[in-house]
Amino acid sequence: MERAPSSLQKITDLDGLRIDAIHRQVHDRFRSLASGISYAGASPWHPVDVWCVAKLPEAVRWHSAAIHEAAHSVLAFALGLTPQRLTLAAEGEQPDIGGGYIAAGDPERQYPHQHIAVMTLGAGPAQARHLHAAGYTHPELRSCVTEFAAAGDVRQIEQRIAENWLIDRAQARVDAKKILTHPVAAAAVEVLAGQLVAERDLDAGQIAGMIGACGLTGAVLPSAWAPGRRLPVLSHSAGTCAGERPPPRP
Repeated sequence: MERAPSSLQKITDLDGLRIDAIHRQVHDRFRSLASGISYAGASPWHPVDVWCVAKLPEAVRWHSAAIHEAAHSVLAFALGLTPQRLTLAAEGEQPDIGGGYIAAGDPERQYPHQHIAVMTLGAGPAQARHLHAAGYTHPELRSCVTEFAAAGDVRQIEQRIAENWLIDRAQARVDAKKILTHPVAAAAVEVLAGQLVAERDLDAGQIAGMIGACGLTGAVLPSAWAPGRRLPVLSHSAGTCAGERPPPRP
């Protein structure tokens, strides 16, 4: 563990060309699996499906982007950080990225690297779950959201791992989902997202007020794992592991 920076936000070295390349890779992978299928419209077996996040109806796209940023903020709060700002890009500005967030850490407190990964990696899957619940269920869309729309988040954690941060990405996503699907946290995400769509920019006071009104406190939320704290050990019956013999009958 180490002290958190004074603020944590969505800043990476991904430029427009890299973002476009990630986007193409997502859709090329699906085209290669289903050659000859037209990608101009919706899925023939799920008419409400949309294949690409950039092709979603405008209102749906912006609300899902707001869910993404609100999820960052709720996760930051759940892990003991202070959400400072949420933004959505104005129409015509960064339409494929959607927005940003800033969360501040206490400079006198240590934060597990794993918890920073929970806050960072949990937003893309949350956006994908929101769209799935709204009827946009195609797997290509999910990949577009979690790989392309969340490319900055993924890259940020890749950079941290390159700096020797100890991070388990799979566990971070599991813990983020556990927190964000808690009813109180889920309600806070929806409230924040709705207000963010309306105002495009929320400051620390607005975020804190809405989180408080939802009854969101650290005490009601599940915890996230970090190195140094043991996960529960699952019990198993004697003789069930490979190479073991069952105990003799009396």
